[in-house]
Amino acid sequence: PSWRFEATFKPYVPPKVMKIATMINTVEEDSCPGALVFTRDGKEYQLDAVIEKGAENQFFLMFSDETSGKETYAVGRQLYTSLPDHEQKVLLDFNKAYNWPCVFTEFATCPIPPRQNHIPIRVESGEKMYRYH
Repeated sequence: PSWRFEATFKPYVPPKVMKIATMINTVEEDSCPGALVFTRDGKEYQLDAVIEKGAENQFFLMFSDETSGKETYAVGRQLYTSLPDHEQKVLLDFNKAYNWPCVFTEFATCPIPPRQNHIPIRVESGEKMYRYH
């Protein structure tokens, strides 16, 4: 429960187009309508949210943190949230964070989380790295 947050959606007006690099040196473009802002231990953090083509009913979040490359996949992890409610609130649940497909196969085309989505704390919930990977 300590890794579930009521985040506030802060819209970008106009929404930005976010260029996302991939592991195979390509660049994808996604719509970034705003950021989710949450507080942990009295400090505020922000993650840019993306709307994926074909999945317009949810936010997609790519992030890295201080466990990346140690206990979790080096590039980072991902998770989905609902869109904001009428008060601009979103449940941000890091327990639902999971690894990229690149963890399982070298043939996956995984995005690299944008630099601004690095959280400078240890997110100790969600899927971890596999022992022999």
